[in-house]
Amino acid sequence: MQDISAGQHTGSVPETDGLRDLTVRNFLQLPQAKLGNPVVLAGEQHLDTPVRWVHIAETDAVTDLLEGGEMLLSSSPAFQHSVEHTRAFLDQARRAGAVGFAVEAIDEVGLASPRSLEVLTEAGRGAGMPVVALRSRVRFVRITQEAHRVLIGQQLSIVERTRELHEAFTELSLSGADESVIVREAARRLGTPVVLEDAAHRILAHAPADALAATENWPPSAAQAVPVGVKGRRWGRVVAPSAREDDPYAAEVLQRASQAITLVRAHSQTTYDLRMRASDHFVSELPHMSEEQALRRGRAADLHGPGGFMAIAVEMCGGGFAEDDGDAGGVEAGDASGSVTKDEAADYQLRERGLRLELVAAAERLGLTAVTSAWRTGTVVAILGLPSSVGGSADDLTAELCRDLTESIPETITVGAGQLSQTLVPVADDIPTAVEAAHVAAGMSIRRQPFYRFSDLRLNGLIASLSDDPRMSAFAHAELGPLLKTSLSLIHI
Repeated sequence: MQDISAGQHTGSVPETDGLRDLTVRNFLQLPQAKLGNPVVLAGEQHLDTPVRWVHIAETDAVTDLLEGGEMLLSSSPAFQHSVEHTRAFLDQARRAGAVGFAVEAIDEVGLASPRSLEVLTEAGRGAGMPVVALRSRVRFVRITQEAHRVLIGQQLSIVERTRELHEAFTELSLSGADESVIVREAARRLGTPVVLEDAAHRILAHAPADALAATENWPPSAAQAVPVGVKGRRWGRVVAPSAREDDPYAAEVLQRASQAITLVRAHSQTTYDLRMRASDHFVSELPHMSEEQALRRGRAADLHGPGGFMAIAVEMCGGGFAEDDGDAGGVEAGDASGSVTKDEAADYQLRERGLRLELVAAAERLGLTAVTSAWRTGTVVAILGLPSSVGGSADDLTAELCRDLTESIPETITVGAGQLSQTLVPVADDIPTAVEAAHVAAGMSIRRQPFYRFSDLRLNGLIASLSDDPRMSAFAHAELGPLLKTSLSLIHI
């Protein structure tokens, strides 16, 4: 038996988190409920069960009206004289979803009835919910009004909280905040570490910065987690490894963070796809433009070259795909047999996308501008716009760009380049030359320069460029065939 009325009377629900559920325990601490001098006769282990509503039960038939989560109040003598009848009612009420039963156990003179307390205690054993005796007369209408004010206020607080979370994370997504900023905001609101991971459980972002212990032994065996991405195309999760799995606030914050990250990723992906498509069109149409048109289209693509323009080509070595005939605008990826798996094609597209992104970023870091395009499988081309004043020659700046690019991407690359031009349209003619220079240089056994022009390749470049020519193969076979036969004969002897 637990006397709820003991302790300091504060006049309100105990101060914890105003957004937590009203439990049976907190219900019995309400001022109007405490006036009833409540005592818990059975089911103390269920006092922290949430209360959804308060209902008055004067007959057994009330169980037909329950929907779950109700705290029942009664003054009926029917529940105070028969252990069997009361136990049957409690079992029926529990199965209907009731979470507690409080009975006004008062005799004719207004005092607590020992007989009623005995019956309720015996009937409440094993009832699966708290059974409470009210030992002083109290007005149930005031108890229900007070409890319902708390419950409605609680719901309003939840609605307000949801609205505020929605506005805060929507503002982040609309302002273009990156994923790390969104993760940091979620961690701040929860006061616990938050991690963004991809589908392979690789950590993409985490906050706060000093919470590295939360990422040890990743992924956690149990944690609050919400998937990220649109339905059918989930690519990661937002995880709060220290949050309780049944914490509704943590779930709501993670859900809002997930939605914001999905929107930001979708927006940036769409924006970048449009920019890439525009860049591809610009590069392919450049030979047919007037200089005025080219400069105007270039400015629209953020290409500015007061110090001149230069074409470069970046070949990804070991791409795993057969090369095409070099036509501009890209081709379908294919291996030697003419087909690749979807995973291989997707991997190549991601590598090419990453190279184009990093090429533009590396140019920006050095004060250059760049427009990129897919040229052929395994090769990306770019037109660089140089600033009016550079700290050295244009070749020095291009070499620094190539070194920066080599350090920034997990690819083995070879770069070919055209000549510096003070006008934009002639650069289009240099693109095939830069592509071929990169291709030839990639076939050389020794590559020491950050980038190559045809003038750098000399005889080694010529030999490398002819290595795949069938005429060279026929010449080598005709000239070296007798020597190979003699060598084989000596080996057999």
